[in-house]
Amino acid sequence: MSSTNGIVKNFTWKLTGINADALGVAHYGGTLGASITGTNPPTGAILQFNLTPVGNLIDGSQGQPLTLKKTLQGETSFQFTDIPVGEYTLTATETGSDGTVKNIPTELVGNIGAYTNTTDLTFQPGLNQVMGDPPSAIINLQTS
Repeated sequence: MSSTNGIVKNFTWKLTGINADALGVAHYGGTLGASITGTNPPTGAILQFNLTPVGNLIDGSQGQPLTLKKTLQGETSFQFTDIPVGEYTLTATETGSDGTVKNIPTELVGNIGAYTNTTDLTFQPGLNQVMGDPPSAIINLQTS
């Protein structure tokens, strides 16, 4: 077989889903880690994170707004996995058991002391890409 005419191989960039080729359990999408740095919200409080895409995703496609929710059970850190990698604007709210909603200032880790009601979120390469670590972003939440 001659390769004079070249070889064509079409690839698909997977934005989400389980990466079966990685060692261990890994996802193609990014990971958003969050840590509470203020007073712990009460058990049952609902944290909501709104991610609004800024531009296209890593594969050039148009991103969609995402809403991520976490009902707290006493933990002070948690993560969301398999988020399509791109740049986002992040806002966070806490809904108490009485239905009261309040904004939660956030900061991107590495940008210490820069708590704001909107955070520019950019995913960074995973620490151990050989093991299948996905791109990640880590934020702190300033709760009161």
